[in-house]
Amino acid sequence: MRQEFLNGCLVTFIEKEFFFQAKDMDIIARFQNMKNQKVVL
Repeated sequence: MRQEFLNGCLVTFIEKEFFFQAKDMDIIARFQNMKNQKVVL
């Protein structure tokens, strides 16, 4: 759980230029439309 949270924070930090240009509602809609993905390891 912690690793997933940190990965999400790291992406927004590295790609901050993109997130400054993207609209909040577009980002929210994108994440809400994503489905859970399960992968067999």
